[in-house]
Amino acid sequence: PSLGTTRALATRSCAGTGGLEAAIVNVLSPTDAVLSVSIGAFGDRFASVAEAYGANVDRMAAELGYHDGVLEIRGAEAAAEDLAVRLQGTVDRKHGFDASLAIESSGEGRTLSLLASQMIKGGISVQGRLTGPPAAPLVDASFEAGPVSVRGVSFDHAAGRIKYRGRSLSVESAEIRKQSSRYVLD
Repeated sequence: PSLGTTRALATRSCAGTGGLEAAIVNVLSPTDAVLSVSIGAFGDRFASVAEAYGANVDRMAAELGYHDGVLEIRGAEAAAEDLAVRLQGTVDRKHGFDASLAIESSGEGRTLSLLASQMIKGGISVQGRLTGPPAAPLVDASFEAGPVSVRGVSFDHAAGRIKYRGRSLSVESAEIRKQSSRYVLD
């Protein structure tokens, strides 16, 4: 026994990447979901080895600072399947979030559909602000999409303003086009 274990230990004579590979091969199966939080070269390498082994890797990275009770988000990015989210700004206990937010969906819409509780497919871009307390943040943003389908109804182009708060997405205004028809929501 070593270090309180009751089973035999296997030692490896290899570089750090060999240890990462051994951990992945012994714990993961191809197509397993992995969230890679990048904290440097080894986190990035872990994600690369997991992808090479066949895992479905979602990535998250952030450059942060902290001073005088304020968390400074110099740049944060998360990518999951068909969705990429970028955030830059600040958050503190007194004022909450004050950050710019960018969301891009490449087309499949699986992740965006999950967040919006609606079946959404197509390329979608959202640009806006994240404000309010961490327990109840508000996203106020403009969106542009097209071609896109919502609940199976296809549109050539859609653009407008949305708000997201408390797991509720509301369309504040929109212009939607399908072939020669144009719909305006105020």
